[in-house]
Amino acid sequence: MDYRQIQQLKAQYPDALLFTRIGDFYEAFGTDALTLSKELDLVLTGREMRGAPERVPMTGVPFHTLDSYVAKLIANGHKVAIAENTAEPVKQVPAAQENNTQKENQHMEPNVNTTPYTEDRRAEIVSGSKELLNELLKTGNLKKLLCAVGRNGRYTLNNTLFMLAHKPDLTVVKNMADWNELGRQIIPDSQSLEIMSPIKEEKTVEPKEGEEPQYDENGQPIVKKYTATTGFKPTYVFDVSQTAGKEYAPFKLTAKVSDEEKRVILKGVRHELGKRGYGIEFVDAEKLAEGENGRVNRKDKKVEIKKGMDNFATALTLLHTSGAALSGAMKYRDFEGLKGDEASMLEASCTDCILSAHFGMDTENFDFSYTAAWDESERTAFYHNANLVCLSATRLMEGVDHAFEYNRSVKQEQGAAASTPASRPSLFRGAARQSEAVAT
Repeated sequence: MDYRQIQQLKAQYPDALLFTRIGDFYEAFGTDALTLSKELDLVLTGREMRGAPERVPMTGVPFHTLDSYVAKLIANGHKVAIAENTAEPVKQVPAAQENNTQKENQHMEPNVNTTPYTEDRRAEIVSGSKELLNELLKTGNLKKLLCAVGRNGRYTLNNTLFMLAHKPDLTVVKNMADWNELGRQIIPDSQSLEIMSPIKEEKTVEPKEGEEPQYDENGQPIVKKYTATTGFKPTYVFDVSQTAGKEYAPFKLTAKVSDEEKRVILKGVRHELGKRGYGIEFVDAEKLAEGENGRVNRKDKKVEIKKGMDNFATALTLLHTSGAALSGAMKYRDFEGLKGDEASMLEASCTDCILSAHFGMDTENFDFSYTAAWDESERTAFYHNANLVCLSATRLMEGVDHAFEYNRSVKQEQGAAASTPASRPSLFRGAARQSEAVAT
């Protein structure tokens, strides 16, 4: 959009805050963006626009949340103008309006939109995510992002940044079905948060030219299939603060790790490492460097953990070392992020912070404020490191969470073994569906 168009619209309603519909968002620019970011606690970004001599301040809200924001602005005495992406004129919402009044134009969208994103829209979301990460690094607030990733444990870097942009006080988010399963219900009139969800499609592996067909024991041709991501669509989640019901009490890793808990953690981590061809081996202290409790043996593709430690130290060492193993295994030759020993140490610290937040441990001593001294090129490159760290940490978190879920299911099955035995759930039942962390 040309910034001059925005200015022309603004000139018609100089005393109103102007929202302009762009894709799935209502955006505000210039001084309106500055005002709205303060009034509504929205993240302020900026963009280059045609017709503007310099970068234009910008903020926005998802289309399905607009009414709640407009109501708050009106309650605070502001006037609001809304420009729809249609041929109809801009409609102005008067300040003296009842709390339950909706927009005056008739182009109200349904509460839930599941139309697949266009490539341009998804690129816009990713670009906004990168801008927010850049701002967090500039201000030394990287830990805010890492803790948000850890508390949630299943969302990609881009999705977490996307949510933080519209809810800076983000804590734990899940979809409605997941909250209901945990005994919590969505509080009426709560505004959902939009995230990107992959669209999956089953495809058939085409045989290579000249390749002989393979047959099964019944003489039928063997058809190999795989699941591909063919696009993305919006889906919606809610923060725990928007729910009520049974207490939400996720697993916390404390100094009193039981033998059973250690066994479950080992099972979950081993499962995720196995996907990358790594195993776990407990070794004598003499095999490790002095003061070292664990290391990644990349030659033999093993995570080596010192024998004889207590359960808590074993679990911490296992998670820390496995995070380094997965990050290294996912870092390809054309990796565009920060490189070298310092970058690897930073990645390890980021992973530890994420895992600490996820398992309810103290994150107070993690300090990433030094990123405020980075230059633009370092901040830009770190996006790739952050993506890698979030992906590897999410793998571990999901692995351990699924292991505990399976363990609980088995216990419930054994405890409720009545007249009709239930079928045992498959370990890591979520592994068949590719998580958002991988796909987006």
